[in-house]
Amino acid sequence: MLRRIRGFTLVELLVVIAIIGILVALLLPAIQAAREAARRTECNNNLKQWGVALHNYHDVIKRFPPGAVFYGGTNDRGSLHVRLLPYMEQMALYEQFDFSTSTDGQRTAALPDGNTLLRSVTVPSHLCPSDGSTMAKLGSVPDQTQVSNYYPSSGPTADISNSPTCSCSEHALWQSYSSPGTNTDRPAGPFARRGWNYCCPMADVTDGLSNTIFVGEVRGDCSNHVRVGWSHSNKWGCFTQIPINYDSCAVDLAAAGGNGCKARCNWNTEVGFKSRHPGGAQFVFGDGSVHFLSESIDHWTYQYLGDKQDGRAATIP
Repeated sequence: MLRRIRGFTLVELLVVIAIIGILVALLLPAIQAAREAARRTECNNNLKQWGVALHNYHDVIKRFPPGAVFYGGTNDRGSLHVRLLPYMEQMALYEQFDFSTSTDGQRTAALPDGNTLLRSVTVPSHLCPSDGSTMAKLGSVPDQTQVSNYYPSSGPTADISNSPTCSCSEHALWQSYSSPGTNTDRPAGPFARRGWNYCCPMADVTDGLSNTIFVGEVRGDCSNHVRVGWSHSNKWGCFTQIPINYDSCAVDLAAAGGNGCKARCNWNTEVGFKSRHPGGAQFVFGDGSVHFLSESIDHWTYQYLGDKQDGRAATIP
């Protein structure tokens, strides 16, 4: 006697497929959230290394390093990143730089990828895994550059500029949050672009190390100044007048629909702190602690955290 073998009907099969689809839809955000949490933790650990390196540097030199040493031409002597290399287990890379002349175009032996510029070398502690855009080097071999996701803070220094060819109509608005009396050589935050003239001693941070932003996150696809590479001297640092995660990521003025504030070439909103973490960015404070600040933080509170000596020792929200 033959037995009937009953299979799935078309309706039953469609129901099973629909259930699987619903489960995948429910699980996918949880998986993505777990992955981002892991990436954010790795980024947090990188920033802790920065905090330790800054304090070790200060212990030796008795001042924090310059944000950059930029004058233009032969007087350019690199960025904060270069000076912290010995304190991040990168002494061999540091020793390849010749500080008796301009460091920006200096080269090394050909790397495995064919590049020779020193600023094309990848330093793992400079990169946040949440920002996939920084994993790829920029430009053409052998002159590609590697960006960093971490930049020193100039706080609310009255130094944000406005590109004549890519201007931002909001420049005056954000400049209005600047601390009075501050400039390129008298920064509100701990770091100046022209390190020949100012390097911050701990005694200058009168609002307290735990209340002052020292280093925060940036995105290479949103700022032309970031894109020049981690060791380049032409770094402004970043400014707290620009809201966290302000979108300046259009590749040029045309892509921004003529709105320079949205383009990475504007010298204004491009020099704010930004990250790929949902809702905010991570920062190292002067005591070496790492904190996540929401992009919805009260804007004046953000300025007070950026200024090292305004007499308003704001607490971290």
